[in-house]
Amino acid sequence: MVDIPFMVSELTPQLTPMMKQYVEIKRSYEDCILFFRLGDFYEMFFEDALEASSILKITLTSRSRTEEDKIPMCGIPFHSSESYIQKLLDHGKKVAICEQVSDPQDSKGLVERKVIRVVTPSLTLQGEAQNYLASIVPQEETLFKTYALSYLNLATGECRATVLTSRQALRDELYRVRPKELLWPLELKDNTLLKILQKLFPNLLVNFIPSHSEGRRPEESPDNSQKSVEALFWYLKKYHYENCAHIQKVETYETGKTLQLDLSTIRNLELLTTSYTQSYEGSLLWLLDHTKTAMGKRLLKQWLLYPLLEVSKIKDRQERVEELVEKASLRDELRKLLSEILDLERVIGRLTLASGNARDLAALRNALSLLPRFNELLSEPLPEFSVLTNLLKRALVDAPPLAIKEGGMIAEGYHSELDELIRLCRDGKSTIAELEAKEKKRTGISSLKIRFNQVFGYYIDITKTHLDSIPSDYIRKQTLVNSERYITPELKDYEHKILTAEERRKKLEYEIFEGLRVQVLKELSLILEMCHRLSTLDVLCSLAEVASQNHYEKPNISQDFTIDIQEGRHPVIEKMGNTRFVPNSIRLDLEQRLLIITGPNMAGKSTVMRQVALITLMAQMGSFVPAESAQIGVVDRIFTRVGAHDNVAFGESTFMVEMKETAEILKSATSKSLILLDEIGRGTSTFDGLSIAWAVASQIHDEIRAKTLFATHYHELTALVHEKAQARNFHIAIREAEGEIVFIRKLLPGSIRRSYGVEVARLAGLPDSVIDKAKEILKNLEKGELVGGWGGARRGAHLDEASGVPRGDG
Repeated sequence: MVDIPFMVSELTPQLTPMMKQYVEIKRSYEDCILFFRLGDFYEMFFEDALEASSILKITLTSRSRTEEDKIPMCGIPFHSSESYIQKLLDHGKKVAICEQVSDPQDSKGLVERKVIRVVTPSLTLQGEAQNYLASIVPQEETLFKTYALSYLNLATGECRATVLTSRQALRDELYRVRPKELLWPLELKDNTLLKILQKLFPNLLVNFIPSHSEGRRPEESPDNSQKSVEALFWYLKKYHYENCAHIQKVETYETGKTLQLDLSTIRNLELLTTSYTQSYEGSLLWLLDHTKTAMGKRLLKQWLLYPLLEVSKIKDRQERVEELVEKASLRDELRKLLSEILDLERVIGRLTLASGNARDLAALRNALSLLPRFNELLSEPLPEFSVLTNLLKRALVDAPPLAIKEGGMIAEGYHSELDELIRLCRDGKSTIAELEAKEKKRTGISSLKIRFNQVFGYYIDITKTHLDSIPSDYIRKQTLVNSERYITPELKDYEHKILTAEERRKKLEYEIFEGLRVQVLKELSLILEMCHRLSTLDVLCSLAEVASQNHYEKPNISQDFTIDIQEGRHPVIEKMGNTRFVPNSIRLDLEQRLLIITGPNMAGKSTVMRQVALITLMAQMGSFVPAESAQIGVVDRIFTRVGAHDNVAFGESTFMVEMKETAEILKSATSKSLILLDEIGRGTSTFDGLSIAWAVASQIHDEIRAKTLFATHYHELTALVHEKAQARNFHIAIREAEGEIVFIRKLLPGSIRRSYGVEVARLAGLPDSVIDKAKEILKNLEKGELVGGWGGARRGAHLDEASGVPRGDG
């Protein structure tokens, strides 16, 4: 480690002109790590060097004239900078790219440099992740109780906006979006909501935006989210992303017009990742994702997180999936074509932002070339862009290089001047030989030679014995003892062409590339529409493929209250399990809308409940479902209070988290909701927990009247069916054999009076001595007695029914 005596702010010794230039540029980008271009490297100095060298694990050196003037320094090769930039972004840093904008050979003194772009965790065009930039503006006219939320994906051009009416709704929507960066009003920097969001999303990079920040908005922008949207475009302009024509519009939406999924439901149903390992494999998205394009993968995720409410739209998707299920050969052909298409939305994003290369144009060319083959298969044809396709086919080589200023991109035969330059670069020596042969024939001097040196360039060397044969257009340049050296206008013209051909070729190819990019962007709107149609087709094919592979059935969707699933299966567990999955039937209707489900741990209560929710969600996104048949009455929200977890960041116990989630359900659920409650009240004493569970179930039955699955180990709760007309008891069946239990995993009417906790503990591997002692204690507890030696209570002590603690006989 280099000993660094000072940082930029403490700098007192005089700096070199270049370092003064660095410091001046750095002042404008104090919140960024500045990549300062020096030749073939990006260099970092001062605090940036200390921070970057630590994160990137690269050598820290120093730049100085004396030991006292050490300036910390580190650097990376510019041609391999992307991986280093990504690592800094992963650590929540911003990177300002400062390039040399004047030619060092033409510059007198210091080379001009300026920042051409800033890369942030959300403003990056690399990789496949959805890096959202979000903006939140609490709305003053509602006393900051409603919130304008907008967000965009710079790489793909997606931009959406909505207004949320509560903190909980805002939190849930942010969890669905999962932005990498957040823009927040500077004047509300100390707002308590911001502090809550920072705890909920600890990796979120927050930027404070001044109130005067106004940016260009697309023409189609929502008035009620105007300030939020303008903040997004102000931020883009600040960091040199002004030409964002691929962001064509701001899509406005209302969360209440799609099936709403809160943070707990997304997590508990394992829609995006598994709860235990946070892995993608094992999630519902993993199961459904048989897409062939990155565009399709993104759209599938959106369909999963925003299922539909309108029956007509759901049925439209179903019918399109059904056609692809029934026509397997058509599906196979379409998926084969889709597999050849790269991420066109990102391609267009890069080309629009002038960050693309010839490979992006080639990717577009290859995709457009497939459109006629798609149209042979589709009833609704795609636009074919025949003129643009032919232009790109003629202009580009088959496999262009990555660099756009080194030549090799443009095919021969496209541009006559370029063809000559390519020929000169490739055939320069043979061209000179041809000219030499031509001059020999013209002059009759067989010993004539065309030679080259660094002083004169190309020249004609003629021995003095042939001086009488020199043509009049020869210009003498030098006289030697035995020969004379001449030039001709034609030779100098060839010389100029040959010596400058490579540079002129590179420059001309870049100009042609830019011209092609402009031609592509003239078709921007139609190309983006084509991208959307291809991604939709990809998602439909994916859902059809999953349905075909796993023997799913088309559900019947209606506005009725009823959910009736016959022989339903959990889509993920049946796929990943090593044994045959046991299907179950379940019906929720106006006569039985609250099901009290009892049964041992591990018997399958949670699985049954989750599969009902997953089948409902899949049906409303337009998918087929894992069941023999399913009648699904559309639900407006799915609530899940499943599993046990605390919230250390907020100092909340498992029981407090459970109660808060339950309170939110009671506050937000409607009669059209689907509610899953698993073991409410288990985090406190038995009687407290039972009382809470009973009261919650009663509230849902009497007031909310939602379709509800309520799993419990409080067997006393099964008596609720005697008080509530639409409550029913169900249980997960088990079989006892020689002191052991066998899980049947079948949902049957009626209740079960035991939880078989001791038997399950034996299956989990508790020592026999512990199991035997537990059985003894259980028998005494069931008699209302305690075993001696427990908590100092004497034999024969009884449980106080009010407190659940031992009391004496007297």
